[in-house]
Amino acid sequence: MLTVGQGSKLGRTFLLAFIATISATWTFRSVIAQEKTDPEPGPRRSVNFLTVPAFELRHSSIQERDVPAELWFKALNQKERAPICQAAELFVLAHREQLPGIPKETGPLLEKVFFETDDPVARKCLAVAIVELDAITDIERYEGVIRNGNFALAQILEPALAKRGSSAAIERNLQRLADPLTIRPLMQLAIEVVQAGKVTEARESLESIVLNRRARSDLRMKSAQALGEIFSTGLISNATELAGRTDDATAPLLAVELIENHSDDETLPVLLGLTNTPVPVVQAKLLTLLTEIDPQLVVDLSQEDFELAPGINHPHAGVRLALIRSAFRVGDFDTVEILSSFLDDPNPTNRQIAADALFSLSSQNEQLQEAVVNSVFTSLQSDSWRTLELACLLATGLEMKETTPRMMELLGHDRPEVGASAAYALKEFQQEESLAAATEQIVENTPKIFDFLDPRNRVAFELTCEQTQHLAELVGMMKYRPADQPLRAFIPKKEPGNIVITDDLTRGVAIWSLGQMHAGEPDSELIDAWIDRLNDTTSLVPEFEYIREGAVYAIAWSGDPELIPYLEVYALRDSLSRGVPTASAWGVAELGGEKIPLPPPVEGFNDRNWSLRYAEIPESGQSSDNNSP
Repeated sequence: MLTVGQGSKLGRTFLLAFIATISATWTFRSVIAQEKTDPEPGPRRSVNFLTVPAFELRHSSIQERDVPAELWFKALNQKERAPICQAAELFVLAHREQLPGIPKETGPLLEKVFFETDDPVARKCLAVAIVELDAITDIERYEGVIRNGNFALAQILEPALAKRGSSAAIERNLQRLADPLTIRPLMQLAIEVVQAGKVTEARESLESIVLNRRARSDLRMKSAQALGEIFSTGLISNATELAGRTDDATAPLLAVELIENHSDDETLPVLLGLTNTPVPVVQAKLLTLLTEIDPQLVVDLSQEDFELAPGINHPHAGVRLALIRSAFRVGDFDTVEILSSFLDDPNPTNRQIAADALFSLSSQNEQLQEAVVNSVFTSLQSDSWRTLELACLLATGLEMKETTPRMMELLGHDRPEVGASAAYALKEFQQEESLAAATEQIVENTPKIFDFLDPRNRVAFELTCEQTQHLAELVGMMKYRPADQPLRAFIPKKEPGNIVITDDLTRGVAIWSLGQMHAGEPDSELIDAWIDRLNDTTSLVPEFEYIREGAVYAIAWSGDPELIPYLEVYALRDSLSRGVPTASAWGVAELGGEKIPLPPPVEGFNDRNWSLRYAEIPESGQSSDNNSP
């Protein structure tokens, strides 16, 4: 009898009742669970400078050009190894990327060259291409090649032959499976062949390997995977036996592999009985499977008291992720609490998915939204920087402007991730009470940005810059004049012999913010400085693009039509991305100048630099003194 584990509240009697209750609805709930996909991405930090103002960019229409098959055919017809292998490998690459222009005659030509050449390396390259393009036509001819004893070719061709029903390949590998003296490489190949051909006659041999404690673990695993793929029913007894073994470390994982694709009612007791396995990787695979069957099972198990129960403290990230996904799919008040705890998950992907799940649940109904908001309030008082970082973003997405005082406190947090998220929240909330604190933080960050010297602290530096960018945009958009002078400090370019290089995006954002602050109210001193930055293209150290682009926006927002000539010098709309030319074209129109029409879409082909494209392939039969193109 299988139980969840010693000390578990889910005892033997309860387990049987539990299984009986859910087995009848297993299939239905499995369908429902799979319909609920992972959450859509929630709020993320972003800099307005990169998207505001919005203007239309030139479009592109880039198509894939047909592969140069004629040249590759020419290479295949050579008598030398290098061009043959190169052409074969390129056909494989083109087929995998689904590129156009692979002729129907490619397969027959690959086969022709394969049987004509005696070079073993060239044959191996060609075999890979033939299998990739599914170009096998005459099974018997390939069998003749394999019977000659070329193991490298057998590894490539035999699984493909088994897929096509080659009785010789299947029979040969069934004999290998049944022979205990078969060497490991041939045994591995035999397992791959019967799996590829879904050979049901291999069941007894595969089962004997899986159940044999003395067999190599890799062979046991491959055999279990093969059985699980070939059979979707009938392996419960083997899985039950493996699940009950306490002296076989590999047994739990083998049991899961065997019945992974089973869907009958007898499968669930075995899976539940394995949930207390002391092997985290087995738990991860098992709980991931249970998440697709019925996520409520995983949530219920997380509430039980047994060693290695799924939860925030579980050592395996995969187990924690399975619980996060299950909690989201269940989506009730209890799972909001579970998801909130995972905002502190040490794995960054896990905690981000948990945050996205909370944000997604908040939009389902008012009751869940209230539960999520309350959990965010609690999380904002956490001592964990991970929780605080994501709680700030959730509060932003939920428009929790009442958290503004807490965000102001978090600006000076020891972890720059928290400070950056708090700054982003304040920017989105746009509350007057935060403007003084934002300005103070900009002043505090400025010397850190100007005097950065230690490459070991690059991540912290970039986050400090990002925090400054959000705060600069806040005070700029709200026209907070006390921040004028702190932002002006970012306009001058620092020469190499002066203070060290500053962050170019932060400087560009500062100029953008000053433009917002002084929009419609031209300031001659600022305008002169912006024009100076815009025209700094020929000095020893030309100005960075972000700074010049920010100057364009600021000049345009000034509203002074007399500044149009300064922008017309750079105005173009032929670029596919933002930058000084497209921004200048927008600025000219914004100031009342002539609107530059958008050019037609860029049309062309994606000319891949195929390694054989520019090679000189001699005519067939001519000699070449170079085996590499």
